[in-house]
Amino acid sequence: MTSNQSTIIFGTWQAGKKHWVGINDAHIRDSIAASLDYGITSFDTAPVYGDGLAETILGDMLHHKRDQIELISKVSPHRLEFQEVIQSCEESLVRLKTQTLDMLCVHWPAGSYGSEHVPWEDTMRAFLSLKESGKIKRIGLSNVSHEQLNQAMRWGTVDAIQNPFSLFWNHFEHHIRPIRLEHSMELLAYSPLGQGILTGRFKPGHAFQSGDHRKRNILFKPHLSKAIHSSLEKMNELANQKECSMAQIALAWVMNQPNTRPIVGMRSIDQLIDNAAALHIKLSKEEQIQLDKIGQHVVQFLDQKPVMWR
Repeated sequence: MTSNQSTIIFGTWQAGKKHWVGINDAHIRDSIAASLDYGITSFDTAPVYGDGLAETILGDMLHHKRDQIELISKVSPHRLEFQEVIQSCEESLVRLKTQTLDMLCVHWPAGSYGSEHVPWEDTMRAFLSLKESGKIKRIGLSNVSHEQLNQAMRWGTVDAIQNPFSLFWNHFEHHIRPIRLEHSMELLAYSPLGQGILTGRFKPGHAFQSGDHRKRNILFKPHLSKAIHSSLEKMNELANQKECSMAQIALAWVMNQPNTRPIVGMRSIDQLIDNAAALHIKLSKEEQIQLDKIGQHVVQFLDQKPVMWR
């Protein structure tokens, strides 16, 4: 990693508020402001997070510390034609108050969410043009399959994959991992806490408020409840033994994976402090194997669809 990168990446989906409820702007800003003090210097965002709100907040809060941080943003599936990629990047640079992005990712492949099927050649050509001009340093792909990754790689180097990955959601990464490691690609693991399920805060049958997208998250569905809460009980035992939180155990497991960094949403100072402390949790080989088995108890019941929401 370079000097401005951190092992844990601050995720700003929640800062955009869209698809979440109960988000407090002041608490989000406080967390961002304090993050560097806790060893978190990498930030992941996207134009669709609140229609530019998350990027704007990051730009306001951190532009004066640009040389100390890593900024990662994305391009939506509706803007993957050559000129649209260029324009989207330019708009992100303005909101983030910077002249360059450390990484720009395809947020979802072309064709997702009713978007047009743009050839990978066109999209990658735009990304390579941005890289050559110094507007971006690295290229990432998010929410891609093994086949889509192979298609993109025909037209240029891919530096990182950003897919959902956690103790309870790791089945799909294993399809991509061989090619990812062969080409030295990072995995930027989003939802490493299973959108909160791995913290142990949510009891069986928890009802999310209207507007909270986790109502559609498979990990919160009734048919998985028994397996998940049985696994959480075993995780809690290990957390108690190590005198740490379940979130810290879950993040430590992700960070123990090869060339992998978790992207973690932090809506308050308390969450920032708890998550950052995971940097100091060390898992033995035996504990890692134990957690693999705990996770597999849930993963075995998942289908092969890569998306967490239905």
